[in-house]
Amino acid sequence: KNNITPLASLNMPFGPRISGLIIAKAGSGIETCQDLKGKRVISLKHGVAGGAYVFQTYHLMQQGIDPHKDFAEFEEGKNHDDLVLAVKVGAFDAAFIRNGILEKLVQKGTITMDEFVVLDEQTHPEFSQRHSTALYPFWFFSAASDVDAALSESVKQACLALAPEDTASQSAHINGMVEALPLDELIHAMKALQVAPYDQ
Repeated sequence: KNNITPLASLNMPFGPRISGLIIAKAGSGIETCQDLKGKRVISLKHGVAGGAYVFQTYHLMQQGIDPHKDFAEFEEGKNHDDLVLAVKVGAFDAAFIRNGILEKLVQKGTITMDEFVVLDEQTHPEFSQRHSTALYPFWFFSAASDVDAALSESVKQACLALAPEDTASQSAHINGMVEALPLDELIHAMKALQVAPYDQ
């Protein structure tokens, strides 16, 4: 849409990839994604939020579940923390959230992990956080199309030279940057869902 070129991927403490969770309240009887049919579910902005809509919706549609048709309610919330708390108090049966949110709220003492069930939980040797969906590239440092190629390459090399202990990495809460990860799987998911910019 904006004709930018990814130069490097941010390498977060959990790695350079992101994933989504589908959570339900423990003891609710919701154990698998098929149990979500006819339930009240909340996510972030439909058609836009990667880690709290796109990843989960694509994951469910691969199983023959259309959130917009098969849920009793499918609402939008304002932030990840609110989505978790909405499930905790029973305002919604399930929620779509990004990886790391549960761990953050446990660390803050807001929730305990045993209050929730992660549906279709996945494991990956290079991804320690709880997650339900496939892994996708996290944020990029990118260049606009009108930036001089030599300047872009110089900036890219500076990004890749960042070490986790460098001041810039510490300030940004990242472990430096790595080569830009391919976008193929993300583009495939977005095209399948016909979300912008693949909605024409």
